[in-house]
Amino acid sequence: MIVNVKFFSNLNTNLVSTGKVEVLDNSTVSDILKKFEINEYDVAIVVVNGQISQFDTRLTDNDNVMLIPSIGGG
Repeated sequence: MIVNVKFFSNLNTNLVSTGKVEVLDNSTVSDILKKFEINEYDVAIVVVNGQISQFDTRLTDNDNVMLIPSIGGG
């Protein structure tokens, strides 16, 4: 299945910052992170179809996923 993923800020990979990602049926947000070698610790907010979600949220075809990192400063 295909999901639409947007990686914000330092989560942008060299491969993609926004795009369609092919994942297996019954995949979760964690599966996307593993696919792009992103640590869950680096993601502060997960949004699936406009709703705050969790890493174990099951995805369906054409879902929209946004991965937002923690932002620090001082």
